[in-house]
Amino acid sequence: METNNTEAIPTNKSGFPIEECSRCGGSGHFSYNDVHGTMCFGCGGTGFKVIKKAKPAWEAYKEAQRKMKQCTYEDLNIGDCIAHNQIWRKVSAIALTPKRTGGYSKINDEVTYDYEIFITVSEATMKDGTVLPEETFKTVNRYCAKRSGVVDPAPFLAMIPKSRKKK
Repeated sequence: METNNTEAIPTNKSGFPIEECSRCGGSGHFSYNDVHGTMCFGCGGTGFKVIKKAKPAWEAYKEAQRKMKQCTYEDLNIGDCIAHNQIWRKVSAIALTPKRTGGYSKINDEVTYDYEIFITVSEATMKDGTVLPEETFKTVNRYCAKRSGVVDPAPFLAMIPKSRKKK
C-alpha cells in the first residue's frame, strides 16, 4: 500500500501559491511606527506572501486587474458602470464633440488632444431610498474608475514554472 506524502500547497483566494511571511513569522505584525502601527511590510499585514517563483505571475495578474478598472472616458461603452460623484452609475449615452479643449499630451512624438465628451449616466437609487435622476456631464478624455468583470487568474497561474522533481 502506497502512501501519498504530498501536502496541499496553501493558496490565496486567486489560487496563487503562498507561504508564511519570513519577516513577521505569519503574524502580520513587525516593529512599530507612528504611521502604520505594527503592520509588516513584507506581507502587507496578511502574514502570508506569494512564493518566489510565482511572484512575476502574481504581479502581472495584479497589473491586469488594475488596467481593467482604469480607462479613459473615450474607452467607455454604453452599459459600463463608472464612479460619478463617488456613486456607481451605468452609462446610458456617450457623445464626443469635435470641439478641442486645448489640453494635449505628447508621448513618443504622438500628440493627443482633449475633446469634450458628454456622458449620460442612468438614475441611481441610494440605500436610503433617495433616487438620483439621470444626469449628463461634460468631461475630457481623462481617466475614470470603471467597474468591470473579474480578471481570470488561470492564464497567470499557467505562467508559474512547474516544480522539478529530484531523482
